[in-house]
Amino acid sequence: MQKAITLLIISSLMFIAASNSQANNLSAVNVGTCKKLAGTDKPFILVLKRKENVMHSIIRCATDAHITSAFLSGLGALESPTLGYYNLKEKRYQYKTFSGIYELIGLNGNLTQVDNQPFAHVHVTLGDSHYAVIGGHLKNASVGATTEILFIPFVNPIHRELDGEIGLQLISGEVR
Repeated sequence: MQKAITLLIISSLMFIAASNSQANNLSAVNVGTCKKLAGTDKPFILVLKRKENVMHSIIRCATDAHITSAFLSGLGALESPTLGYYNLKEKRYQYKTFSGIYELIGLNGNLTQVDNQPFAHVHVTLGDSHYAVIGGHLKNASVGATTEILFIPFVNPIHRELDGEIGLQLISGEVR
């Protein structure tokens, strides 16, 4: 009887380990499968398809995977991106939407918390068909052909707080 109980416990532990390793071994997910990563602290790639909204997809994946903070990096193509430039004197963003599909040369950013809600701060560099380059703060965009975003989760949540002098939610620099 004791041997049977021991085998049952070992089998259960192996099942739990296999379940956890399955989540941790995923290296690429789409928006619909991010929940399989719940609890992971391992890097992974979020693969987005044509017409998916980039910013909404980042937030949804982070929420579904229970990721509070991460480093973000990506490439691919974006359609009709709205980019921002922060005017420090006026303490507001100036936005411009660019029509068409652009090569996503680089996406850099982070995922943090504002009032305990996920907040994606993303900058992009884009190229057009004439090899001209534009860039700025990404407010909104749809995926052109594909977009691949690397998430590198942080163990501890990073929080942002309003800086009155600057007029933006800045990383607080305090561990909570």
